[in-house]
Amino acid sequence: MQPIPEPTPQQGIKLRDKLGLPGWGALLFIPVILLLLLALLIFVVLGGPITVDGSSMYPTLHSGDRAFVMKYRFGSKPKRGDIVRLKDPTGDPESIIKRVVAVGSDRVTFENDRIVVNGTQIHPNTVTRVQRPSTVIIPKNTLFVMGDNENNSVDSRMFGPVPVSYVKGRAALILWPLNRIRRL
Repeated sequence: MQPIPEPTPQQGIKLRDKLGLPGWGALLFIPVILLLLLALLIFVVLGGPITVDGSSMYPTLHSGDRAFVMKYRFGSKPKRGDIVRLKDPTGDPESIIKRVVAVGSDRVTFENDRIVVNGTQIHPNTVTRVQRPSTVIIPKNTLFVMGDNENNSVDSRMFGPVPVSYVKGRAALILWPLNRIRRL
């Protein structure tokens, strides 16, 4: 009978034995770290969530809704109809969220409680807060923004056109509450 050779120290040692319990646990954190890096990349490159505060965008957005705001990338710019997050032109440090009604070179006419952009009526039931009929040509690189709740919105009707550089991104979808999840 031949004796069974003793295993060399290297033959019987597995990876988990080499690492030990603390080392093995560290390997489990690699997926967590990768997920955190992916989330960071998404927020830096694509955009991030915001919480809507106030009723100026009602009924589209309700106060307390959480929306995902995507940054404008690769030369894209805001266009009519986009819901944008922008720096508050009144100087308030909080961002505001409004709808783009007109872009640079558009003609905005206020008449008979209507807002007409380039000959097309935008808001049929708008209280324009303008005392007399007038027409404004929106300067290049600026936007005319309004809240969907026209009677309860401080917007370009009060503070005028907003520079495009104030725009932080476009609201793409409602994330919360669950019963309101949808694309914007």
